[in-house]
Amino acid sequence: MELKYGFTKVFCGGRNLTTAVLYNEGFTYHKAGSHFLLEVAKKSRAGSKSTVKGRASDLARYLNVIGSSGHLYSADYRKITESQMNTYLMVLVNNNLQDVSINRHISTLSEFYSFAFKQGYIDEPKEFSYSVKTQSARLQLVDKATSTILSQYIREEDFNNILAHIPTKDTFKRFRDEMALKVGYFLGVRTHELVKYGNFDIESLKEQFPSDKYGFYEEAFIKITGKGYKRRSVPICMELKKDLFRFLYGDLSKYVERNLFEKSKGVPMTSASYGTKLFRYSVDEYLSKNIVPAKLRDSYNRWVFHSLRHTCATNLVTYCEDMDMGRYDPMLSLPQWMGHEDDDTTKLYICAEALLFKRLEAIKKLDSMSTYVRL
Repeated sequence: MELKYGFTKVFCGGRNLTTAVLYNEGFTYHKAGSHFLLEVAKKSRAGSKSTVKGRASDLARYLNVIGSSGHLYSADYRKITESQMNTYLMVLVNNNLQDVSINRHISTLSEFYSFAFKQGYIDEPKEFSYSVKTQSARLQLVDKATSTILSQYIREEDFNNILAHIPTKDTFKRFRDEMALKVGYFLGVRTHELVKYGNFDIESLKEQFPSDKYGFYEEAFIKITGKGYKRRSVPICMELKKDLFRFLYGDLSKYVERNLFEKSKGVPMTSASYGTKLFRYSVDEYLSKNIVPAKLRDSYNRWVFHSLRHTCATNLVTYCEDMDMGRYDPMLSLPQWMGHEDDDTTKLYICAEALLFKRLEAIKKLDSMSTYVRL
């Protein structure tokens, strides 16, 4: 028989609560469901029943669907399988529910099954993936990759324009500032990481990159300490490696003593805004001295030092694709190199790179990865 829900007042924990109950036409209550809704009411704000109503509606709908679909489901909520749960979610999609409503359903069911196990209504925990095929999830990925990543992507030609307009005539400061912009562009370093203690310590760099002419052209990685003092190793390109060696062993070594980025010999840069200001000054210098089309000028004005990091991450996806016929998997390598904690962040860069270079196969692969998503 179909379950319905209704509201009732109860006195619990020293206060009056509005809770919901699930019942059928014979006024037999669904014990686990009604108990769960009481727990929801206890955690809700006093006098508010919107959360309780939402949970009751979701749970009633779920129990009614699994109880009336014959062989597709077990009518017993305690015996639902992973594939059956995802089939149920697909029913919601096919009924044109918005993603926000599907999210709420998933939250309700996740909380309900956790509660049911803790209270002994089911014998073992139910851990569903709650994967659902949604067109909007794929579109959201593409839209976000375009608006967030590609809008911040700086082509090499434009980066060189910025690099050539660093506003200083001092020889050392020019090379130092060029290096700062390059480590942003080629290593994806954040502005505060430029001056973070230990990141560009001369002795540490010499240990990582000894003066070995035989090993100079071998693939190498540079260690960076980022947010939360997490260490990551980023591949360093040959162009940047050559510049680095000039500071460590070549003609620029006479200017630095302890750190790669110093105000003067032995005095480190300490301002976290160093990279931010340097980038903006250089962009403004370029725009003031050149005729730039309005649309491109808007891009230059939109870019910030962090745009270099977005560009680096996108280019590292290309590095993964092209290096030894795809030796590196960007889903595995990019989080290690960039310090990403969320797979969705990595997917954004893979999607942006695929759109940028029209890698149709990569886009198809991403489509299959992002079509089934955990909402």
